[in-house]
Amino acid sequence: MEGTTPDLMQASERLKAYAQIAGSFAVAFRGGEPLGVSGRARERDYALFLEDAGLVFRATAHGGDGMVLVSPEAVRVAYRMGLGA
Repeated sequence: MEGTTPDLMQASERLKAYAQIAGSFAVAFRGGEPLGVSGRARERDYALFLEDAGLVFRATAHGGDGMVLVSPEAVRVAYRMGLGA
């Protein structure tokens, strides 16, 4: 994540650290807002990582629809670009 802000790097590191404990997971976004979580993450822990996942998604995808995929090794963002009117 070359050229990123310290907050974004810290958010990514926290997400990877959580994945080391709970296993890989994904957070889906629609309209830039969290829609759901998949994987073995516990519902009671969602507050721990939803803010960080949102920060990473908004910085990369600039809103819209997509997901943040988190493993102990990496944080990846997949998103769909709108074509506009």
